[in-house]
Amino acid sequence: MDPQSLVHKKELEFLKFEYPFESVLNEFNANLYQYLKEHVTNDLGQLVTDNKVEEFNKIIAGKNAQEQLQVLKIGISSLNLFIQENWTGPRNAKPSNAQLDLDTVTVDTKKATELLCLDSCIEFSTLPRHPKLLLLAKFVLSANYTHLLSPPWWRLRMLHIHQSLLDENSSLLYNQIESLSQHLVQDPTSILSLHTELKLNFWLELFHVYLTYGVISKIQSVMREINTLADLTMTLKGALGKRTKWQEKNIAQLLLDIKFTESNSEKTNIDTVSNKNEQENTTSSSVELSNTTENLQHNPREGATTTLPHNVKLDDDTRLDTIAYEDAARIPSLSSSQQLIVYANLVYIYRTSPKDGLKLEELRPYIDVLLGQDGQDVGGARLLWGVRYGVLFLRSKLESDHRRTVERSMMQLEELRGSLTKEVPESEMRLELFFMSCIPSANTMESTLANVLVSLGDIKSALTIYESLHHWEEMICCYNLLQLRHLSVEVIREQLAVKETPKLYCLLGDATDEVEHYHTAWKLSGERSARAMKSLGMFHYKKKEYPESIPYFQRSLEINSIQIDLWNRLGYAALQCGDKMDVACSAYNRYVSLEPDDFQGWNNLARAYLDRGEKQRTYNALVEAVRTSNMDNWKVIENLMRVAVDTKHFECALRSYSQLLDIKPKHYDGQVLTILVSAILDMISSTNEQTAPNDQTQLQDSADNDASSENPAKGDQHVQESDQNTDTNVPKNAGETEDDLINVQDIDLNLSEEDESTEQSDPRAPKRDQTPAQSRHLSKSLLTNALRLFGRLTSTILNESELWYLYAQLNQARNNAADALELRKTLKYVTHAHACLMRDERSVKEIEGRRRIGEVCALWSGLVGELAGLSPPLGDRRGLLVTARMSLRSSLVGMERQTQVGGEGERDEEVERVRECLGKVEAMLSVS
Repeated sequence: MDPQSLVHKKELEFLKFEYPFESVLNEFNANLYQYLKEHVTNDLGQLVTDNKVEEFNKIIAGKNAQEQLQVLKIGISSLNLFIQENWTGPRNAKPSNAQLDLDTVTVDTKKATELLCLDSCIEFSTLPRHPKLLLLAKFVLSANYTHLLSPPWWRLRMLHIHQSLLDENSSLLYNQIESLSQHLVQDPTSILSLHTELKLNFWLELFHVYLTYGVISKIQSVMREINTLADLTMTLKGALGKRTKWQEKNIAQLLLDIKFTESNSEKTNIDTVSNKNEQENTTSSSVELSNTTENLQHNPREGATTTLPHNVKLDDDTRLDTIAYEDAARIPSLSSSQQLIVYANLVYIYRTSPKDGLKLEELRPYIDVLLGQDGQDVGGARLLWGVRYGVLFLRSKLESDHRRTVERSMMQLEELRGSLTKEVPESEMRLELFFMSCIPSANTMESTLANVLVSLGDIKSALTIYESLHHWEEMICCYNLLQLRHLSVEVIREQLAVKETPKLYCLLGDATDEVEHYHTAWKLSGERSARAMKSLGMFHYKKKEYPESIPYFQRSLEINSIQIDLWNRLGYAALQCGDKMDVACSAYNRYVSLEPDDFQGWNNLARAYLDRGEKQRTYNALVEAVRTSNMDNWKVIENLMRVAVDTKHFECALRSYSQLLDIKPKHYDGQVLTILVSAILDMISSTNEQTAPNDQTQLQDSADNDASSENPAKGDQHVQESDQNTDTNVPKNAGETEDDLINVQDIDLNLSEEDESTEQSDPRAPKRDQTPAQSRHLSKSLLTNALRLFGRLTSTILNESELWYLYAQLNQARNNAADALELRKTLKYVTHAHACLMRDERSVKEIEGRRRIGEVCALWSGLVGELAGLSPPLGDRRGLLVTARMSLRSSLVGMERQTQVGGEGERDEEVERVRECLGKVEAMLSVS
């Protein structure tokens, strides 16, 4: 093998952690820097502190591949040591002949911290241990290695670690990460393009990178790549089991069903089954993985179970620690690659699903599968320390909100904190596939423990942890809980006496509500602090001074655009101003691109578009809002229904109304129904005019019989109808603060039958150039769905005359030929409409009510006339006419009496209309 190929082989070993970490340090210990002095430069420490990257690149450019690899190993070793000290442990480990001689690098810790803080504005959330290790890694890995392939990947890993330690998302680091990831994916000369077996490794790492930034759209895209490459499907299904200690019968429990399928001849079988029955079970997790996952496998090790983080058992008098499935083999054995994929899906669901009471239940099957591994080697792999640690941490966070499990959550976090100082397992096992599992840092874990202590009321212990981590914001909250707010101010002033930073002045402003401290932070940062501008904006935002907050939000986002929550608040502030809809649209568009599953963002974007008169865009945004709300927010569905009617998306309007009835069985919107019926009748009329007389088709469907029947509406029959004028704000989710003003906006539309602004170019908009056959099909479909909708409505709403009248009009239009059965059904609906009108005294007093009486009477007399003219004649023809005469006469008497009292001439038209209808009925009765 030629030297260049040998170097590339070594690079792959490092990337896949196949080259033992301890061997790296043994090969380059104190002599490592001696090598640098002899072959690279005798002043590496000065190069690092002065950040002389160009000089270092010139030195590296003159080296061959083997020499460049030796230098690259310095960066790799430094990065791994930094991770060991701040993530995995064991901390303070000094194995013989394996510790880098840090004293040979003349980098001051304070200076290293300053160099790693970006623009002195984005600081470390907590000061890490040995920051000069990260600085050295950043400097060495950022060099231009002309003969090597792996440095871009290592640079991406280093940037991810750097971002994980900062208190704010850095757009500078994000852009660098995006550039590196695009290079690795798209450049045909990149190591990922040349070694496609590394793709799964790369996407798993990139998944955790985007998790750090919280970019949901990117996370979803990468998650699809992971599951595609692994040919993996995971579904939740039911399985019999017991959940409590006193449970006697097995009942249905959630179970994670894992399937790996073989799609090509290059697949390599990896046995994950612990018994013969599981091997024969086609729905089990007997796994067949491709060569893309084969590179994740490792040699078996002994004692895996004893060296893993301890799983604290649940000490509860009722609940079992885990669900006891009837079939014990339900939990499959997983290889390393499978653990990583299941863990990624677990974290994905945790980060993208709403925080509610069902979240833990949905994630528990994933947790049980990963914690249910027996620690034995599976398919040449072993249980990963990082996955075990990450799952236990995630479970602790989930259980911290539940009364029965919060104590176990605290004990588990304390156990994880203690594991970082234990000497076993060795660092190599802890670092194994670290970047593909990316467990939380030690400081994050301790901060979470402090949060749990606060929830348990142990604020004193939490304060001790927060103070050690320099988490001043959390300390302020604790002192506020203790009603000792003045102490939080004292703590911050003490830190300011040590060193003045923009962050501390912002915190001082938060603690004192004095806006001048934010201005001081802005000046101290050299007008580069995004946090100072955000704090100034929030100062006005909380006071509902929205116009004043907008310029500060915009300036903050110009400095750092990766502030997802701030895009949301900017959009809301602009929305409240009324005259800044362009700003609102721009902000919400950016927000939903970063958080595509937030229905409130889509709904508020629709509100902004609506105020700008862009109704088609309003409709498109509301479609996304309904999709992301899981169909359970009635107000958003109502908004979509009304906009769909206004933009002539009638099928969507009917579907939305049906969804509303699933949530609110008695929801009634007469305005929407009137426009829908009018549009359908016009469409049917136009269709009949376009169709030749000998080719006319009745708009009748067998499904209409079921649709028009008075079946009970779906949902709870006891749900009370909500007042249409009630507040439309969505109740705040758990964890939201009182100043979180992102609410669902009620879209009150001025519905019209014509809207020339509707963008007919949209593919979802109704088409104008339809053939007669297409028009007939559409009108038939709309009529069928409308009749089904009215059937549901009239089964729960009995006293709305307008509803029954519209129902009668629709039913009358369902066929062109006279049909006694359909005419009687239509007459029944008209009778209901008339009865509802006459029971309401306001009907004869108000102009609109009298007009409605006239319309109903006209339809009634017409229907009776059609029935009377049928051949052969009906047996009860005279009875129908007598009933009609009595009802019309009572209507006429009431209207005449009101006309005499009111003396309003314009009411005489409706009286004459009813009198004319009565005359027609009496004339038919006289000849019967």
